[in-house]
Amino acid sequence: MYEYSILLDEAYKDTTCFHYHEMFWYRGKNQRQRAIEERINKYGIYKGFVISMSEFKSNAQMSTTVKDVSAIIKLLSSFKAEERCLFELIEDRSKLYFDVDVPPTIKITKENVLNNILKFLNDAFGIIPTKQHILTAHRFDKLSWHIIFPEFYITREDRKNLSDYILEYSIPFVDHKVYNKTQCFRMKGCCIRNRPETILLSDSSLKDTLVTTIIPNTKHLQIIPISQKRE
Repeated sequence: MYEYSILLDEAYKDTTCFHYHEMFWYRGKNQRQRAIEERINKYGIYKGFVISMSEFKSNAQMSTTVKDVSAIIKLLSSFKAEERCLFELIEDRSKLYFDVDVPPTIKITKENVLNNILKFLNDAFGIIPTKQHILTAHRFDKLSWHIIFPEFYITREDRKNLSDYILEYSIPFVDHKVYNKTQCFRMKGCCIRNRPETILLSDSSLKDTLVTTIIPNTKHLQIIPISQKRE
């Protein structure tokens, strides 16, 4: 299935590289960092994408780099729908985003979820976004939404602080654990490995729902540490 070669660079001695679906992929301990460095070298600091994918027989991931949205679309189209288990890797800047998971026994609507988040954004940061892209992936064991606000972007430091605010304000069903230093975020049309019912659906375009595509004049939502907010 894969054409393997072992990287000889001592810094990445635990990383394997290989060709798969006409792409060059990294797997192993340092695969994300290796892909990030390749993206920067090939395309520049804020250009290109790192795309990660769940491996077939484990929870591990492998990563590759692509130049632009059209390359992502081409990559996605090379997989059957049930095999599209791909994520964009959030490194530094991203659109403002939330991940919401609700037990199926709870009666709640998309509008309820959106209003809860909008109230939080107004109370915590004094902003009221007017645009959003919503993706759904409902299944028997939970209701799931990704909600993206394209008018605002956040940095790696903002993401860390946002996680603390979500805990502090106790927003119902919003996941505070999706704001890591490097964060994988599932893309539209993709599913969890071996769970085709989890495919993320949206009326918005793939480009609009990618959280790392930031258009000019997008406002920076600078989020100070919650400890400073309390002072």
